[in-house]
Amino acid sequence: MNKRPTRPTAAITAEAVKYLKAGVALEVVARLILGSKHDELFRWLVVGAGQDPKMIRIPKAYRLFHDAVTKAQAEAEARNTLALQRDGSPKWALEWLRRRAPERWASTETTAVLVPFAGKDGQTHLLPAAMADQIRQLKAEQYTDPRMLAEGDPEPAVIVEPCDREHVAEDVTPRS
Repeated sequence: MNKRPTRPTAAITAEAVKYLKAGVALEVVARLILGSKHDELFRWLVVGAGQDPKMIRIPKAYRLFHDAVTKAQAEAEARNTLALQRDGSPKWALEWLRRRAPERWASTETTAVLVPFAGKDGQTHLLPAAMADQIRQLKAEQYTDPRMLAEGDPEPAVIVEPCDREHVAEDVTPRS
């Protein structure tokens, strides 16, 4: 019967480093090495980083494992960065970097959806979809101009939405 390891050994560390240097994702490495107990590898990393509140002292095996994994991940990223700078395989290296470290390598493109909207002047304007919907809703509501009311008619009710902000009245005294 093959027992699952309960702590990082030199053999496990070497195997993890081999896969990580090749560019394999950490979760895949955990599944390859530990199988169904793959979450144990992440616990080892937390302990090795000194982030486990239950551990006062960091055992040497965990610290060495954490250091080796962190270094292997950095080496894989550096290798793909160098491939971009040389004539290696820039297309695939950049794709790997974008997926591995999106905060540094992913392109930040935003797409604005503009819809045609006919204005009062008869011209068609391109507006953001949310703004065009808001204008359509305002146009659909019935509006009564208060100047067009008869003398005795009450003014239309104004709906005031409650606000979360606290309003402070300012002292507005004329300066002399």
